[in-house]
Amino acid sequence: MTLENQERDARLSKLAGVTFIVLYGASILISLELQRQSARDSFDDPPWYFIRHDAIHGLVFLPLAIACVVTILVAMRRKYPQVARTLFGVGFFAFQPVWQLLLIYLNTENLFDRATASTSWTTFDSYLSDPWRWGWLGLAVIPLLILGLRPKPAAL
Repeated sequence: MTLENQERDARLSKLAGVTFIVLYGASILISLELQRQSARDSFDDPPWYFIRHDAIHGLVFLPLAIACVVTILVAMRRKYPQVARTLFGVGFFAFQPVWQLLLIYLNTENLFDRATASTSWTTFDSYLSDPWRWGWLGLAVIPLLILGLRPKPAAL
């Protein structure tokens, strides 16, 4: 990689990091506002209150996580490794709510219909202690292992 490309990669990396942080903050604010607005007809008892809270959070973060993955793939394809590493580092935090959303989707039915909603989590403790809630960490470690195990090109 030439010096010019390295400088461009560094500039794009900073821009990508700042953009992601701004979008992350906006996603949190949108999520909090949606939760506040839906609190009027929300399920008040655990685990429903927390399940619905996490589902809304995941729905708001889903577009951000998808955009982050697409940008990482484009950056890797165009040979901007620093941009990909930066986005992976900051994007790591966007994947946890999406993972929670996936678990909620797999373990609940009719989440937003109070009359027919059902879940396999019977108590708040069963929801919190579900070992699959931490599965997103395993998914995050896999790319790190793959990138770390790749042979480094020899220096000239």
